[in-house]
Amino acid sequence: MNNQPKRALLIIDMINDFAFPHGSLLLQHTTPIIKPILQIKQQFRQDNNPIIYVNDHYNLWQADFQKIIKTCRNEQNKAIIDKISPDKDDFF
Repeated sequence: MNNQPKRALLIIDMINDFAFPHGSLLLQHTTPIIKPILQIKQQFRQDNNPIIYVNDHYNLWQADFQKIIKTCRNEQNKAIIDKISPDKDDFF
């Protein structure tokens, strides 16, 4: 029996349009943390732990991450969204 506790990775509010006051400043602070988040995500996946995205719904009120990504993706944030978007086996 495996005695190691089950863990989950929560990725919170990373699918974002950054279209608000100070959004471009937040975007600058977000860019450097993408690589470490992806490294942690890879480790969780290797350990067979769930990865869960928690995000605003952008008035869509759906758990369809493709629609939320389409709503949020813009010229300013597309590099971040393209890297950090959920994979098919992630929870959203």
